[in-house]
Amino acid sequence: MISEEAAVTLRPMSVGEMIDRAFTVYLKNAIVLTAALIVVLGPMLALSYLSERGILGFDMSMFAAAMKNPGSPPPPPDMNQMASAYMSALPLMGLTLLLTIFALPFANSAIIAGISRSYLGQPVRFADCYRDAFARWGQILILAVLWIVALIGAYIAFVIFMFVIVIVMGAAIATKLPSALGVVAALFAIPAFIWLLFSACQVYLAWALSFAAVTIERTDPVSAFGSSFSRVFGGGAYWRSFGLSAAVFGIAIGLELIAGGLFAAIFFLLKLSVESAPIVLYGWSGLVGAVSTPLLFAVVAMYYYDARIRREGFDLEHLARQLSGGEPALPTTPA
Repeated sequence: MISEEAAVTLRPMSVGEMIDRAFTVYLKNAIVLTAALIVVLGPMLALSYLSERGILGFDMSMFAAAMKNPGSPPPPPDMNQMASAYMSALPLMGLTLLLTIFALPFANSAIIAGISRSYLGQPVRFADCYRDAFARWGQILILAVLWIVALIGAYIAFVIFMFVIVIVMGAAIATKLPSALGVVAALFAIPAFIWLLFSACQVYLAWALSFAAVTIERTDPVSAFGSSFSRVFGGGAYWRSFGLSAAVFGIAIGLELIAGGLFAAIFFLLKLSVESAPIVLYGWSGLVGAVSTPLLFAVVAMYYYDARIRREGFDLEHLARQLSGGEPALPTTPA
């Protein structure tokens, strides 16, 4: 592992070194970083469970009926019961959405602040992490709104794109294109799907970088939004961010597989009932999220510093003074 003292240098890191450093910083401060997330994630999960309890009960009853008679077709769902479950869930779903939009960004910013403090040799305390986040509360909320608007626009564009793809595929089927073209299309579709997955991870990287810029760099929300895409997709950073995104995707999938396997073992070993399984599932999901999210943000923070060092000659000592209450962080001229 890289030592704590060696982290505060101007040397750019490889993707492997960024991940190694992220694990080191996270493990040293796991309790504080996890607590910073749980104070927001806990109420969100509680509201989410209460809102979806009826829906989950309906789904679990269908699952239990199918397990009792595996050789028979599943019973038809009661549409009235399903509609009632969804209607009763709407108010609490709205509260959960409000927490996601207006509270979760502060938890994310607090985690980034804590990781930055550890990376720069500063003390990592719960109160300091949230103090750094709430010092930029207005900018964080504006940035969150910018991302909501951007994601809605991206979703609309994706729906239009998929609609065009469906039309093209329908036309290809109608004209009975040769099977060889179908094979070529299939071979193209697989790498295209993988590329889309990793590109989505790059967008996640840009999203997290924008909150790092607002919280740590004290940049205005519009500039932070723009610079996050520049640091991920521009200036020769594309393939490095693509590689890191692939690594982040692999870490996330690995954690999900481990968590899913452990939950399945808990479910069968403890012989959970249909009523208790959703509660255990929500608690388990919250624990996994509280562990994995700070770790992924630690990777993002390492990329943030690496990008600034490579492109802006960033002097980490400036940022260390800023986090201690001194002057703002400024870029320096590369040697």
